[in-house]
Amino acid sequence: HIDSKSKRRYYTKIQFYHVFMIKQLKELNFSLNEIKSISFDDAFYQIIELFKKRKAENENEIKQLEKANGHLESWIKTLSWFEINDNQNLQEGIIQLKNLPSRKIAFYRTRTSFDYENLFQNTMYFQKMLKQNNVAERDWYLFIFHDSMNDLNLNDLDLEFARIVCNETDENLSYIRNLPKGEYASTIHFGSFSLSKPTLSNLKNWCDENDFEIVSPLIGIYIIPLGWVKSSDQMVIELQVQVKKKYHDI
Repeated sequence: HIDSKSKRRYYTKIQFYHVFMIKQLKELNFSLNEIKSISFDDAFYQIIELFKKRKAENENEIKQLEKANGHLESWIKTLSWFEINDNQNLQEGIIQLKNLPSRKIAFYRTRTSFDYENLFQNTMYFQKMLKQNNVAERDWYLFIFHDSMNDLNLNDLDLEFARIVCNETDENLSYIRNLPKGEYASTIHFGSFSLSKPTLSNLKNWCDENDFEIVSPLIGIYIIPLGWVKSSDQMVIELQVQVKKKYHDI
């Protein structure tokens, strides 16, 4: 109550505890309107349901923040690669043999032409699919070419759009699979993939000369995609194929 003479407000012991609880609810990001809706005379189950609802909202927000952080981590990795290598004379045609772990991917496979309009439409469809299914990507875009490297027809491709995802992603989902671990021959291509024929020939020749058999489809990893550069000749694509040593009869 308020003292009529001193105009001071006085609280009961219970009211002090109510004020304490209100401060705690504010710290838990409840709005003033939400706090006002809570009556300390309510049955506890009503308050419990309100708290459960807020907990679920918080968990969903955490998932969204984790997904956003995954995108930021991927972009930091992309731009850091560009910054580190921008002033180095990286030469097209250098082949590396990489021992790579299994990589879990989300994928969307279709027949399409390799032109900017179709690639954009399919990428947007794929990205929407990932968002609708709350799939957390954590790395670069991949294109997996299921046609022979010797006869890639860019107007009609069996093409897989893919993103590397978190290891915790359920691999039983129809759009999740693993790229097998093993040795991969890898090279860097600068510019649009449509101009990569000499790079692909060099990769295939290297495998033949070093007695390696190509045992996987061609994988194109867009390290610096078109969205980050002014023109397609600034794009950076890592091209990979899984290989194994050929066995010769003695």
